[in-house]
Amino acid sequence: MSDQQPATQARISSRPRSRVWSNLNLNGAVPARVRPTIGEWGPTGLPSTKKKKRGRWLAPVFFTIALIAVVVAGWYFWTLFR
Repeated sequence: MSDQQPATQARISSRPRSRVWSNLNLNGAVPARVRPTIGEWGPTGLPSTKKKKRGRWLAPVFFTIALIAVVVAGWYFWTLFR
């Protein structure tokens, strides 16, 4: 019994870990039709890191602006038809 793990420990260690970051291996276990073409200096036709960073900032900003616009329009029509 001493060389076996307790049931709770075995259950916890057998769970797959969730990945926060994506796998950077572009030639992984994916079909050939979805693999990016590899050029002389790396993959071609993929967004750069700068574009991805910009998108990560712009998406919440645009969502906030759209939410504010909906709230202001709702308030305007509420006061108009009250």
